[in-house]
Amino acid sequence: IMGQATSVAALEPLERLSGPAPIRLDDAELWEELFSLQLPSSTAEELQQASHAFCAEMARNNAQSGNLQTLIRRTIDLITLAQRPRANPGVLRQACNSVFLLRLFLKHMIETLDADALITHLATPQEDAAAAYTHMVDLSNPLAEALLTTLVHVRLSDDSYYLHMETSAALAVCLSTQMFIPLAEPSPQPLAASILSSSG
Repeated sequence: IMGQATSVAALEPLERLSGPAPIRLDDAELWEELFSLQLPSSTAEELQQASHAFCAEMARNNAQSGNLQTLIRRTIDLITLAQRPRANPGVLRQACNSVFLLRLFLKHMIETLDADALITHLATPQEDAAAAYTHMVDLSNPLAEALLTTLVHVRLSDDSYYLHMETSAALAVCLSTQMFIPLAEPSPQPLAASILSSSG
């Protein structure tokens, strides 16, 4: 999906995303860099090793940074924009690349974490102004709904083809939780359950 470049310096935005420092949802410059990322010229094995390292760092640092949840929220925002009639190719490209990155991180976590641990990476704090306290919100349902509605509402075209492919791949990854932990287990399968119970 992403293009080719020659310098590993191009991966610096990924280092920030997977690192311990929180990234703001409104950090437009960093998100633009991430979703326009040019991958260095490498063999498939080298790229796999590099992506595994970033995914491992994300799993290690996310409890402190909350960057996975921020990436989920940014992805939902972008694919919601992509669902609008006559969405421009730039929005479709950024939405596609955001789903691609999110899919990489989720795949690693699904394959290496149990359901209870995975749930903690999908929950984000939200302030309740009326009740004057902060509670945790599960992002599984909003993410599942956004991915499913993208396939329904984004017209398939040359510009949106790769977004459709990445969205389908992301849904397959979310449903793959049942390969590692059966749905009948006491611990819930947050992503698979959200997709299977979706009204979209």
